[in-house]
Amino acid sequence: MPRRALIEVERRHTLVKVGASDYLLVSNDERTLWRVTTYQDGPSHGLTEWPRDRTFWGAWRYIGRVNWRADMGPLQLEELLDWNDWDGPLDLYFKTRREAIADALRWRP
Repeated sequence: MPRRALIEVERRHTLVKVGASDYLLVSNDERTLWRVTTYQDGPSHGLTEWPRDRTFWGAWRYIGRVNWRADMGPLQLEELLDWNDWDGPLDLYFKTRREAIADALRWRP
């Protein structure tokens, strides 16, 4: 397969912005809904060995009961945003949104 085709397959995702630095991402197979957003960690969160708080990107997997669809409208999306319905982050301390997205898209149930 030509390199260009491989890149297109890997980048088949679409982000839906739901807030500042807060996005929803549907997996390429449309079975998993992800929330890619920033979070802070550091001394004010119990890491006393760090000199200051830092901001990172992470990916959370939706585990709630709302039956979501890739084509939901904005009002329906509001129902999905309760943090109690999200599991994660998958991995910690990504410096970029791109790294968090790649981590989510590599995940397999």
